[in-house]
Amino acid sequence: MTTSSRLVPLALSLGGAVALWHGVSGRVRVPFEYAATLRRWRIHFRNINPREGRDGTGRFTVRTVSLEVSAGGTNPAARPDPFDGDLTGSGRGVATAWQSTPIPAGVGHLLSYTWSSTEPPKRVVGGGWSAHGPDGEFEPTQHHPLDTWIEAEVDATTPVFAVLNDSIASGVGAAVPVADSWPSAYGRRVGALPMHYTASGDTMKGWYDPNHVKWQRWKGLTHPDFAIHAMGLNDINLGTPIWELQARHLRTRAIIADLLTDKIYTGTITPITRGDDSRLLTRRAYNAWLTCRDPEIIGFNRAVSADDRRLSPGFDTDGTHMNAAGYRRMSGEVPMAWADAHRGLTIAASGGTRHGHAISPSPLSKEGRWGTHPPPPQGRPTVSTRQRDRRAHCAHSQRSLTFARPRTCRRVP
Repeated sequence: MTTSSRLVPLALSLGGAVALWHGVSGRVRVPFEYAATLRRWRIHFRNINPREGRDGTGRFTVRTVSLEVSAGGTNPAARPDPFDGDLTGSGRGVATAWQSTPIPAGVGHLLSYTWSSTEPPKRVVGGGWSAHGPDGEFEPTQHHPLDTWIEAEVDATTPVFAVLNDSIASGVGAAVPVADSWPSAYGRRVGALPMHYTASGDTMKGWYDPNHVKWQRWKGLTHPDFAIHAMGLNDINLGTPIWELQARHLRTRAIIADLLTDKIYTGTITPITRGDDSRLLTRRAYNAWLTCRDPEIIGFNRAVSADDRRLSPGFDTDGTHMNAAGYRRMSGEVPMAWADAHRGLTIAASGGTRHGHAISPSPLSKEGRWGTHPPPPQGRPTVSTRQRDRRAHCAHSQRSLTFARPRTCRRVP
């Protein structure tokens, strides 16, 4: 890797509920598409559920790893030539050899692999197709038998962002979790790459340990240019009081600042259609408190709900999760300018932060892959109107809501 590039971890699967895969062998095909060219890359496999943090027992073998351009995102029957295989591992997993054939931006691909293990491996969240045994029929799946991610070398000016969230940012409910998630959709829209610090069913309290594998599995790779903290849905569903939600947010925010980046944005918590009134009031109070702290908060809840009580019927899949259209709507709430500020258009702030990295001016033109829109403003987006609306809402919230503790509502420095 040179000073003009950076190494980015791109998740193809994510942690979730603790469960084992149904079987000890099979085949998997995983679709993905990124809006930045991957100059060099390799694939990592590990028998672990990152949310749980413990490796599975036994040994596993990955064979016939291959990659091909997808036919409109679906082509599970094809058998491309493998580029690697016979990778046997346990513990911290295995990785393919580095591949020097670039994966171009904006082109859908399918990763295929055959696997076997001495015992059923840990089941993780991830979309695509799976087949039992060497000759089974491929069927759509929302889970994978192995934790899988791409280690990619990209141009140093490529924006990279992290998201701390749960099943919502993992894309659960969509046809292809992870690939259909709102961080993935946002990355494709603005030409950025997502780092998923997300796990289905997890809470903010579940991220308290900065030494947990969830935080540490990508240690040594690039730091994100900015992060979005949008966690709290499962905390609220478990009946966590408002003061404890506030404390959990501040604690996990501090871990993000310490491990990843000190440029942190916030997103509101989306509704649960079948939620009770007590949790509804807690969620709204928590969103109001978050809004007080950050006038630039991302209004995810209003984007996918007309009344901030139920998910819009066109997005709702199970009362909590959404389809790909709902996650795309969420991604549209995240400003493009946040990514553009780190594309080399404005680089002074990046060099001055604790987690900054050396980058050079971007060669992108305004007539590139991302359309013919006029160049976005440099730095943080102009939000004067947005700030006025948020401050008015914050003032109203302070009059109408009672917070157990703390009673003050201050902006994050």
